[in-house]
Amino acid sequence: MNPFSAFSQRISDTINGLGYAVAGYAAIAILCAAGIGFVAAAVFMLVAEALGPIAAAAIFGFVFLLAAAIWAAVLAARARAEKRRRREAAASTATVATSVTLANTALRLVSRGGGRSILPLAAVALVGWFLLRESDD
Repeated sequence: MNPFSAFSQRISDTINGLGYAVAGYAAIAILCAAGIGFVAAAVFMLVAEALGPIAAAAIFGFVFLLAAAIWAAVLAARARAEKRRRREAAASTATVATSVTLANTALRLVSRGGGRSILPLAAVALVGWFLLRESDD
């Protein structure tokens, strides 16, 4: 048996299984949407009987708009949090890269100077500290 055919058969079986799972979840979602629609219609009829059809339509419209606004606010807050997390991760990566570069430069200066020339090392450390301090502001 060809090992590639066994591998492709396994992939095919997995894709078929995923297709059935997706179809099942889609059917469940459609049934849930229909159920929610019927419940909303029943509640609308109750409210329309008690308050009249115009008032019921106004109340339902306001409730649906309020739900959409809350959902949009939640999604916007999540997007802002994700953007802030990515920006903080990028800043952290840049700080680590700068620190590694400065440490590498310092080690090269010490190894070339044989430990005799500490003044260039101090200058590099001072410049690095200044640059890192300025990027924090």
